[in-house]
Amino acid sequence: MKFFVNQPIKIISEYLEFNANVDIVSSNDFTATVFEIGGEAFFQGKTVIIEVANSDAVYVCEATVIKAFAGSRNCSCVFSMPVSSTRMQRRESVRINIKLPVEYYMEETGEKLYFGKIIDLSGNGMQLSSEIKLELDAILHMKLVLKNPTFHQTMNVKAKIIRQLKSAVGYQYGLS
Repeated sequence: MKFFVNQPIKIISEYLEFNANVDIVSSNDFTATVFEIGGEAFFQGKTVIIEVANSDAVYVCEATVIKAFAGSRNCSCVFSMPVSSTRMQRRESVRINIKLPVEYYMEETGEKLYFGKIIDLSGNGMQLSSEIKLELDAILHMKLVLKNPTFHQTMNVKAKIIRQLKSAVGYQYGLS
């Protein structure tokens, strides 16, 4: 996990959460101002959980307090640089990476079949990879075949394109 100056972070100590801001970063440690500590004691040797959010995930790690300087409302702490971190999903529904071939046609053009690949799936939607350029808000009718040695299920799904992105091998579409 990388830290940078002015980065907002969350510090979790026992059952309490504190907002903080990274002030200084070195190769072995980082300093952060912890806001509104309200009497919570950050002391040398205490292990806390650091949570860092970005656009697609939340990263969680452990750090140890090296030094703490308490003020009336805020505390400046030097933390050990975490050795590793865990990536957590940020979404309401867990996203599963898959590679599932799919046949589809666009509602407005009728029965002309196209082929693509579902590259991730969640409770709120899926991501389609295709060589065909499709329009935002287009409605797709898709045939998904889920199978393994003990299971075979064909599903007909109707989805709307809510996001599109040009990729190196064609296009990727967020479907809902």
